[in-house]
Amino acid sequence: MARQLFIRLEASDKARQPATEEGAAVRNYRAAWLVLENGRPVGNIMRGDLSSAIPLAGNAQVIVTIPTEEVLLLDVAVPGRNHKRLLNAVPYAVEDQLIDDVDKLHFALSKTTVEGKYSVAVIDHERMREWQTVLRTAGLQAHSLLPDALALPYKERAWCVFIDGERMLVRTGRYTGFASQAANLELLLKAALQETEKQPDYIELIVRPDDTRELPEQIGDITVVKDTYEQEAPALLACDYDETAAVNLLQGEYSRRENISKHVRPWYQAAALLLVWLVWQGGLNYYESIHLDRQIKALDKQMEQLYRSTFPAERKVIKPFDQMVGKLLELRKKSGKSTTGLHELLLAVAPVLGATKDLEMKAIRYHDGRMDLEFSVKDAPGLEDLKQRLSAKSDIKVEVQSASSRKDRLETRMLIKGQGS
Repeated sequence: MARQLFIRLEASDKARQPATEEGAAVRNYRAAWLVLENGRPVGNIMRGDLSSAIPLAGNAQVIVTIPTEEVLLLDVAVPGRNHKRLLNAVPYAVEDQLIDDVDKLHFALSKTTVEGKYSVAVIDHERMREWQTVLRTAGLQAHSLLPDALALPYKERAWCVFIDGERMLVRTGRYTGFASQAANLELLLKAALQETEKQPDYIELIVRPDDTRELPEQIGDITVVKDTYEQEAPALLACDYDETAAVNLLQGEYSRRENISKHVRPWYQAAALLLVWLVWQGGLNYYESIHLDRQIKALDKQMEQLYRSTFPAERKVIKPFDQMVGKLLELRKKSGKSTTGLHELLLAVAPVLGATKDLEMKAIRYHDGRMDLEFSVKDAPGLEDLKQRLSAKSDIKVEVQSASSRKDRLETRMLIKGQGS
């Protein structure tokens, strides 16, 4: 972590200053900054002309927060891990949730996913350029630029609400949150709780000790835990900032690695590539489905011929495989041998396995009335449900040999054997 310069920018109500030589208006703002060493404040909070912070930025990582009201935080499920390709695809994945044209907006992506979804921060290009101009005019270059709600403390099973005068910041997840007027606290939190799929265990409400406003002790079924802070707001945000739990807006054309004078590739190129991929993938799937259908029909015909040649007395053949297994069972019973052969075990487990969603079979081994299955399922509840449905069959015994998590899947080894084995 080492040395950091934490800067909090807030928009001013005054009109914008004249445009710079680059053409972008210089936004009126209020700034406060604080130096930290290994996460601990060094000195006092300073305010005023941002250029006064230049001597402190020399050997420090510059972290800048802007008002969350100007940033829209969304969740999106997009396949892949290549960051540049994901950034190209994300605007079209969330386009139906936006009012403005995607060409007018800047998108930043979280480094990791939460429950299979990336978090996307969306901000108007004009607003983004204005904040960039503020920093550039002051002679500063930020390493990270983020909405101030994501500088609040992150707790996995709780929401954090910070009341800063008439304004409140709300953090609802690792990469999610919003900001609004504190007067609407209870109303907005109720609405947010109704929309979220994962309810928090509690809501932590952080206020100043001298705050006399009446605050709720419970919102819906969620308990509100009140906490107070003695330090000023910038210090609270700076000390709780976690780089791994924030979305850095400095991506794409605003990245430190990119030349700001270069233009990003037109969005239609990414859309064309995506369309080509979808058409190619759809055609490939269609061809494979036709090929598999033909193979299945050919195998069914061969199976029927085999059944008729084996049991010529049988005239009615509807399901040759099932009928063949049934005949073999009858023959085994007549001969006094165990009926828990490979076919019998397959007949018992196949319908259950086939009806299990998200099951990926890796290997099947059979020896001496025992069948070893190696497969993966989505999670532990899915494995338990599969085991219960197999155990419900009276003619087999089920035993889970091992289960281990790997790449968001549960790798499993299961033993199936007949009751008489």
